[in-house]
This record gives sequence, structure tokens and C-alpha cells, in this order.
Amino acid sequence: MSSFARLSGTLAVVVVAAWPRLLIAVSAPIVDDIVGMLSSQDAGEIVNRALPLFYANLRDDRLTPLLRGVWQADRKSYPSLSWDLLTEPEVKLPFGRLWCQWLRYRGETGSEYVQVRTFALPYISDRSEILRVAAISLIGSCGTMEDLDFLKNAVLHDSDQNVAAAAVFAIYSLLGDKAKPILLELKPATANPFVAGRIDAVLRMVNDPSSPQRSRSTP
Repeated sequence: MSSFARLSGTLAVVVVAAWPRLLIAVSAPIVDDIVGMLSSQDAGEIVNRALPLFYANLRDDRLTPLLRGVWQADRKSYPSLSWDLLTEPEVKLPFGRLWCQWLRYRGETGSEYVQVRTFALPYISDRSEILRVAAISLIGSCGTMEDLDFLKNAVLHDSDQNVAAAAVFAIYSLLGDKAKPILLELKPATANPFVAGRIDAVLRMVNDPSSPQRSRSTP
């Protein structure tokens, strides 16, 4: 089984879950260790180990050059990384979501930030449900109000329930508590119990000020 095949079995679940909210107790980040993970020939290891470690250390500026290098495919500075995997959309989209949150946390919402959204847009309608999930989740992190109509349509009409669920969370991530009336409108309009359940889960977060997954905030 290829590394992307193994990755596809978990990405749809993980990408709409709690990566941006992870608070893992770790020692001071060791760049060499992360570089080692990013040099793996297993896409699942890159996404499921390296990404959470970046999120867990969101406040650590020492990791910014490495993350920027990954996003910009800086092969010269990081020749040992698995560029054949890191440049594939299955991996690059989750890294794009991380990168835009990394930038936003630092108040850097200029051209680099906009470029992440631009990269994701072609994939929100991709034939692969895995890529649609990843792209829609990214849009939730660095999208604009222009993306709202597409997200609402995905909730109601996408053929894959994981994609629809990702759109639910993306709407919440994009709008915060202002998503509540939209989600209340969408819930009776969806015929999918799974998607309705995801809407209920988000509404519980909206109604609970103590929720650790409050929208569009980062650790």
C-alpha cells in the first residue's frame, strides 16, 4: 500500500479535528528532529507526526524558517527533505493550513497569507474527496467572506459526508460565533444525519464559552 493510500484513510478525519488546538507538553523543539520527520518517505508520518509537532509549538519563532522553507519548497536550504511528498497536494494542503495559522498568529496577513488561500482554491472542487476536505479545511483557516456561499453549498450538496463536515467546521472557523444563525439554517436543510451531528457539535462549541476549540483562535 502506498504512503498516500495510508494517508487517505486518516486525513479526512484528522484534518477536521483538533490539530490547530493541540497543546502537547513537549520539550524545546528540536529542528533536527522535525527535519528528520519531514525527510520520511511515508506521507502519513509527515502529516501525522510533523504537523502536530509544529502546532504544539506554534509560539516558537525558531521553527518559522523551516516551515517557510517547506511551504516555499526551498530545496537549497533543506536538501534532505522529502520534496517528492511535500510538494504533493495531499501533504501541501495540510501544511498550507498550518502555515496560514502560523502567519496569522504573528499578525502577518499580507501576501504570503493570501497566497495560501490562492493555492487551495482549485482543490475545493477536486474530484478527490481527500483533497476537497484538506482544501476546505484550509479555507476555514485563511478564507474570506467570498468563500462562504461555496462552503454552505458543500455542507448541503457535496456527495461525501466528510467533505460536508469539513465545510461545517470551516464555516465556524471563518465566522466564529457569527456562524450560529447560518448553521441553524443549514441543519434542517441537510438530509445527512452525520452532517447534522457535526453541526450540532459546532453549535455546542458556540454555546460553550469555555470550549477549548473556540473558533479561529490558536494556542
